[in-house]
Amino acid sequence: MTPAPPPDAGRENAIGCLRVVLASMVVYSHSYVLGAFGQEPLLHWTGGRIALGPFAVHVFFALSGFLVTTSFQHSRSVWSYLWKRALRILPGLWVCLLVTAFVFTPGLRVLHSDAPLTARQLLPEQIGYVVHNLFLPRTQINIHGHPSLAIPYGGDWNGSLWTLFYEGACYLMVAGLGVLTLLGQRHRLGLAMILGFLALNIGWRLQPALFPPLVARFFDTAGKFETLHFLGGVIWALAPGSITQALARPWVAAGFGLVLVCSWFSEAHLWISPLAVPPVLFALAGGLPFLAWEKRLGGDYSYGIYIYGMPAQQCVASLGLYHLGLAAYWAASLVATVGLAWLSWHFVEAPALRLKSLDLFRLARLKTT
Repeated sequence: MTPAPPPDAGRENAIGCLRVVLASMVVYSHSYVLGAFGQEPLLHWTGGRIALGPFAVHVFFALSGFLVTTSFQHSRSVWSYLWKRALRILPGLWVCLLVTAFVFTPGLRVLHSDAPLTARQLLPEQIGYVVHNLFLPRTQINIHGHPSLAIPYGGDWNGSLWTLFYEGACYLMVAGLGVLTLLGQRHRLGLAMILGFLALNIGWRLQPALFPPLVARFFDTAGKFETLHFLGGVIWALAPGSITQALARPWVAAGFGLVLVCSWFSEAHLWISPLAVPPVLFALAGGLPFLAWEKRLGGDYSYGIYIYGMPAQQCVASLGLYHLGLAAYWAASLVATVGLAWLSWHFVEAPALRLKSLDLFRLARLKTT
């Protein structure tokens, strides 16, 4: 029997608010690099161990682990689940690539007309940028030198997209666990396996010499670290509701939050964070008064803010607005990003999501019979 999701799986919670805040935190964090404003305060405060943007990504992955697992549990089939995941990520990404290549790049080309390029020179790289990044984002990061090297972080259109490969890999991992019924009938075994994997991370972080070199391959990159947070969210979806509700109580979650913040000053952060982030996250989701933001704002703009944030900031930097200071640069970047996210939701993401009830694999089977 599939475990009942905790109360915060419903829509009447602050998850929508948290997602928008987290995406805006990424834009703020990137402002320091893209506007050349030095080291972000949190990064300086923690001795270079954690910045606000990466922390927001950790929380995003933990939240995604929970939501994606519950999505699988409520899907008719693994194909239906994969179809919904593809509709949530790919249409928005693909249009963002097209806008970056065929709107932003020509715009910057006109702005920096000191080295004009003909359309024939630019078009192959524009097409290449879209095609190369369709399924493996970050395969091509610029288009014939755009964004211009004249800005503080030129030559890279969209660094945020690096996480989408790992997000997609996590979606496939959930599908694999689901096919093995480790998210349903045998969810206790699935929960034990995930907890064992996180325990392996703890052991390897504390005493790496005790483990064979192969173990390091599971934990040695930033993307794999995000996967651990995703698994923390999966645990939250599989654990009994009585346990998750107890862990999400305000004082318990505050204790996890204190431990998490203290861990930022040591290497313990690398094994504490995947376990401590989910209780704090879901305590806030259930305790904050900002309920059902998607309904109030008319959409879920968090994904659009995330994927359009860096291209918008590069365009704002190309206009020279970073010379006005951090606050002005971040504000201008956020206004531009939210506008693009609004367009993305209403004209790309929401229309695509209306197709989620369409089971293409079932229709294909019907046509062949």
